[in-house]
Amino acid sequence: MVMLDSTLEIAFKEFLVNESGMSYSDGRLQGMFRERAQVHKEMRRHVRIAESDWKKIEYYYLQRCHLIHRRAAVTIPDGDIRDFRLVVERVLRKLFRLHF
Repeated sequence: MVMLDSTLEIAFKEFLVNESGMSYSDGRLQGMFRERAQVHKEMRRHVRIAESDWKKIEYYYLQRCHLIHRRAAVTIPDGDIRDFRLVVERVLRKLFRLHF
């Protein structure tokens, strides 16, 4: 879960910096990435990702946060990992035309 979410977060940063056609200062990027909702908002301005995938991205991000920041570990079912992997693959295809 953490690796998939980190892959997605890094992909968002790389897309914004290198593919969006916009210029982002280090300070603006740091500020945006302090609050993931701001990253999602900015990404929505530049790329069309299915709303169902955005909902899953947000859900799995919260699961990742619970896994890392809560005392009791959250159990992540294998099916959720497979589902999130498919979402990440779709997003990477959309952003960078990658093939899996």
